Amino acid sequence: MASLRNSSNPLFMEKFIPNIQLFLQSDHLNVSEWNRLYHFNNPFGYMGLNYTAIKAAVDTIPKLASTQLLQVPTTAKDGCIRCAVVGSGGILNGSRLGTEIDSTDYVFRVNAAIIAGHEEDVGKRTSVYVHTAHSLIQSLMLHKKRGFKQIPTDKVRVYGFSTADYRKYPNYYYDTKHTKLVFFANHDYRLEIKTWKKFHDDKFIWLYLGKSDI
Repeated sequence: MASLRNSSNPLFMEKFIPNIQLFLQSDHLNVSEWNRLYHFNNPFGYMGLNYTAIKAAVDTIPKLASTQLLQVPTTAKDGCIRCAVVGSGGILNGSRLGTEIDSTDYVFRVNAAIIAGHEEDVGKRTSVYVHTAHSLIQSLMLHKKRGFKQIPTDKVRVYGFSTADYRKYPNYYYDTKHTKLVFFANHDYRLEIKTWKKFHDDKFIWLYLGKSDI
């Protein structure tokens, strides 16, 4: 964030690493950038990694049209993104800040972000909606009478992960010959298989289970 980058607070300056690339691509890694970030642990730096190996991998990543998660609006003459982070505190009651909140480029809301009937104070727009684990479960029960109609969901479809019949398939989809899936000590495939299937059975996700599943 520009506001954090421009801060003169010594605590923030010590902790904040400027210009960390969210998505790497072929022109992002060179010796100078490697040296700048080498003393930071992954995922923020390259501590303990091999430059030649990482450089070779990054060079295979094609350039993207944009590597910025939140795009700067074309109307922003100063190149800055304006965000509103909206909580549910009573201080907003009667604030009449809805128009101001909606005028920002991106609106972040948290937990039981009930909007209906409170637009004048909290606005209408939502760009990013964040829940804690507790509020995700409890909000529907606690706030239904206030207009919280349903837990926000996306339809997530999952492809290409191990299933119980993994022996039928090669290790990777690009293998030209049938290769055996190797179970490594640092990757609990059996737990992963059970977890994916449970998510699928409970309809949290849809998991591709093979050609008969299409």
